[in-house]
Amino acid sequence: MTHRAGLLAWTLSACIGLLPGASTWAGPASPAAPRAQASEPAAGELQLAWQSRDGQVRTVVLDARGQPKAQPAGPILAEQSVPLGSLWKLVAYARLADDTGRERESDYVCRGRLKDEVYCCNEGERIDRGTALWRSCGLYFDPSRVGWSQRPLGLTLDALPEPLRDLRGASKLHSRHTVPLGDWLGWLAQWPPETQQAARDDLLPYWLQGPGRTRLADVGSRLRVKTFTLERQGARQERWAGASGWTNDGRPVWMAARGTSQQVLPDWAPHVLRHLDQVDGRPALTPHPQAPCVDVHLLQRYPIDRLTDARGQVMPASDTARPLPRGPYRLRLRNGNSVDIVSDQDLSWQHPPDGHPRLRARLTLDEYVARVVDREGSAQSIAAARALALAARTYVLNLGQPQGGCLQIDDSSHRQRVAPRPASLAARQASQDTADLVLLGSIGQYHHDQARPGVMAWTQAVSQAQAGWGFDAIVRQAYPRASVASLTGHQGRQCEPLPLAQAWLDRQASRWRPHLQGLAGYTPPGQTQVCRLAMGLPHAQQGSRRLYVRGAQSLDERLTLAHEYLHLAFAGHPRGQQEAFVEGMARQLLGVD
Repeated sequence: MTHRAGLLAWTLSACIGLLPGASTWAGPASPAAPRAQASEPAAGELQLAWQSRDGQVRTVVLDARGQPKAQPAGPILAEQSVPLGSLWKLVAYARLADDTGRERESDYVCRGRLKDEVYCCNEGERIDRGTALWRSCGLYFDPSRVGWSQRPLGLTLDALPEPLRDLRGASKLHSRHTVPLGDWLGWLAQWPPETQQAARDDLLPYWLQGPGRTRLADVGSRLRVKTFTLERQGARQERWAGASGWTNDGRPVWMAARGTSQQVLPDWAPHVLRHLDQVDGRPALTPHPQAPCVDVHLLQRYPIDRLTDARGQVMPASDTARPLPRGPYRLRLRNGNSVDIVSDQDLSWQHPPDGHPRLRARLTLDEYVARVVDREGSAQSIAAARALALAARTYVLNLGQPQGGCLQIDDSSHRQRVAPRPASLAARQASQDTADLVLLGSIGQYHHDQARPGVMAWTQAVSQAQAGWGFDAIVRQAYPRASVASLTGHQGRQCEPLPLAQAWLDRQASRWRPHLQGLAGYTPPGQTQVCRLAMGLPHAQQGSRRLYVRGAQSLDERLTLAHEYLHLAFAGHPRGQQEAFVEGMARQLLGVD
């Protein structure tokens, strides 16, 4: 979004630091030290700053080829003040997300009367907080509309950099405000995990529906940032722009170059990610809180004879599943074949004396997807591996059976085959590149070499990747009726009501209230929405007070609905995160125990 702001001139002069072409800043400058002001980005250059895995702020200037440029010695960008621009909406978003004690603000409805609605929606449409953030709809965050609460501020806003402390009410926020860049990145790093994850989820649609969709093949889900555009000093018809937010592994980033946000972010994002990979590596992803773990019955169709460790010792029989210590093992199958496996303390072995041996793996969703890529395809062809990762994630979320907090699925040719060892680095990167992305409108079926409508052929995907196709083009051709969507976004912004389940919960909630009122931490959640769960595990969304379930017809479905309702009812207390308490209380309320 463009802001006509009279900006302070600001100069950039990045030192050569510990990394090639990058300078390092370890913390905020002294409060007494003057803040340098900097020049706008030069033509054909990108200013980039990020907080690395070791907590230091690093800066670099990239040329048009994405290569670092050596700069004269001088003040570091991290110590200089930069204008907020449209990033004030990120502060306003944090203000709303922080204030969990207030009723969530209403959606914004476009009436077609205000010119700035062009950034929001078409006439008659409505948008929520997340959509307003990635579309840069300032009208949504207008203080006169949302009404800021007087409740004490939470952690996110209390950690605001000093120059913005008096702006926490958001009514004074403006694009002309400046903030030391190092302090800004430090603030982004201090967001509570759940608030940061919500923002990262809400920013992902920029690459799926917004200007970034033309670069989805290169960026995937790796960059979650809010854009800004500002007029160049003394040049009315010229602009510079950029973005700030996080990578999908949580590292704060900021960038700026000449042009508009619709040009700068899509054009420079691949260079940014490539540079970060080169100088900072790729940290492992923290599992998404709404992504289920996956419980896999390995080699389900091949009866096992025995399991031996690296020394050839037979693992003893046991009626209960026992975790396998880290290391290599060998499975002897009853058909005479042997399979080498590796435990990363994620395998369990059960061999009842009078029953069939079973080998299971409990994996994060991203690790499961990576192991499917290794087993069903290969990570050598990057675009094809990303397409397979997207299909595999969609498949398990659709066909995995919820049980014990995980999705259970067999390792077989009738489902998906899974490598019985930790995934290769390349397969993990393919999984990370598409993390939190699913196919909406498909269950993600695929075959090795036989394509048909709605079924991707792996060999064809490899050929298409070799011809220069991106993963998004591969899946569009294989699944013409599906679209690439956010794992949480397509459910977080839409609610397909379940009227019967809603009526049942409304009746039960009034009956449960007298029993729950005497319990520490209970707060009536107010009016909740019961929504159809499209895929994955049932869950509750605290901000919108929505419950995503499959129904309330069977006893199991009603237990699930009660369980998720209790997560909302005890959301402000540690009990709300204790699965044993929540499940036990749900069973008690329904008279199951």
